[in-house]
Amino acid sequence: MHNGLNKQSLVGSGMLLLAAVIWGCAFVAQSVAMDHIGPFSFGSVRFFIGAAVLLPVIAWRKKRALHTAARPQEALLGGLVCGGFLFLASASQQIGLMYTTVGKSGFITALYVVLVPLVGFVLFRRRVSPLLALGALAAMIGLYLLCGENGFSVNRGDAYTLACAVLFAAQILAVDHFVTRVDGVLLSCLQFTTSGILNGITALIFEPALTWQMLAATWLPLCYTGILSSGVAYTLQILGQKRTQPAVASLLMSLESVFAVLAGAVILTQWPTLREAIGCVVMFAAVILAQVPTKER
Repeated sequence: MHNGLNKQSLVGSGMLLLAAVIWGCAFVAQSVAMDHIGPFSFGSVRFFIGAAVLLPVIAWRKKRALHTAARPQEALLGGLVCGGFLFLASASQQIGLMYTTVGKSGFITALYVVLVPLVGFVLFRRRVSPLLALGALAAMIGLYLLCGENGFSVNRGDAYTLACAVLFAAQILAVDHFVTRVDGVLLSCLQFTTSGILNGITALIFEPALTWQMLAATWLPLCYTGILSSGVAYTLQILGQKRTQPAVASLLMSLESVFAVLAGAVILTQWPTLREAIGCVVMFAAVILAQVPTKER
């Protein structure tokens, strides 16, 4: 029995590690796509693909009685609220990638891990542990090291990505609220659809009309982020978390930021400076501290 549990845990850890690799490399796909297509057009197509990929997963879960029952109104409301925050967060991240490197984007985005409990404290007076406070301090130091060689200098891309981290924290709190009432995969599908629609409307207003040439130039990043990053990685997360302890699961998934730096360096030759590399290490330490379980959490 003990060996069986260890094997299950190992399989779950492997799934979560693979999900982190997929998410980390997605930063490269998102960055490359910006040479040929607008951020809102990209987001619209990407999230519609992600929603379509999850439809067979929903059907499979429903058939195996894994689908959590919920009232249609609750599911729709959850999809609209979470999808609205996802639209704002992903759009900020996508615009930020036009002006900053893949590695910096990955680590600044990872600030949401620290921000979620801090926002929870501000809005809901949830207790903040000393380790989390230390993690927040480490995050600020890491951000200082990441943003510029000559003192603290937040460029346009960094500012958008900082906004993205705050918005992702809000989106996660919204998901935390609705996921106990609505099936998780269904909620994800609905929020992808909402984000796709909002991105599409914004693209129609602010961006040139989407053409077949744009789609042809970005089909690989679109398929990667839509199918692998949204559909496959999300499913791996669901299956992996069932087999892995929460502390281990969150640690493995936070490796996404590390893989973003590695992917940016290897694929796009965006090698971090020594100062930025130290900043990445400090930021990752902050993320780890924010996830250490305590008696209160």
